Amino acid sequence: MRYTVYLKQCDGQYHAVVPLLPACTARGQTREEVLVNLKTAIEETLSKMEITTVEVNLPGPRDETNPWLETAGMFQDDPLFDDMLAEVC
Repeated sequence: MRYTVYLKQCDGQYHAVVPLLPACTARGQTREEVLVNLKTAIEETLSKMEITTVEVNLPGPRDETNPWLETAGMFQDDPLFDDMLAEVC
């Protein structure tokens, strides 16, 4: 398994953290040492926990009708409708 690691050198020491496992941090004098220490920290953390999944029900679409649909086509046979649209536009 691979994890993204944030690695930083500060005051002559290396610091590392795993964003997906924020409790997993390590320090070392060299880049190689901090990565070995971090690998050990990850393995210890994972050995003490259970990895599982959770099913989540997402809400369905709301049953809302468009209020404009109630009036759609009501002026379809009105001979003055085209004249009124010409005035508006």
